[in-house]
Amino acid sequence: MEIFNTDHILAGKIPVGDDRCRFDFNILEEKVKSLVEQQLGDKDHVMSAKPKPPKIPIQCHTFVVAQMAGNVTAPPTILRSYNAEGVSRSKCTIWEVARATTAAPSFFKPMTIDHPPPIKYVDGGLGYNNPPTLH
Repeated sequence: MEIFNTDHILAGKIPVGDDRCRFDFNILEEKVKSLVEQQLGDKDHVMSAKPKPPKIPIQCHTFVVAQMAGNVTAPPTILRSYNAEGVSRSKCTIWEVARATTAAPSFFKPMTIDHPPPIKYVDGGLGYNNPPTLH
């Protein structure tokens, strides 16, 4: 897979702005955007939006876990496509959510989601790989 073709640390080549991460987040981002566009017709499809027929006729309740980069001991952030008791569905795009949950330190740089307020996220596996309860 192109995303993991070159280990930039071992190759001595660091992507610009990637803070010594092993893989180039730009390639990952473009691949995810391309996949979302191929499946849903819009690379910026919002996670909580209903898919347009006939591509995907039903909406699947989905969530991913991310951590705030500035406070990895805080409770996890659940980015979801559906409403739950006391919380609303996420208003960010699918590719943003995918980047946030794949931002494992040293592999890919943290992902800032700019939906007010902007928050920088890292992979939820840093403390909440499989959360026992969801909020």
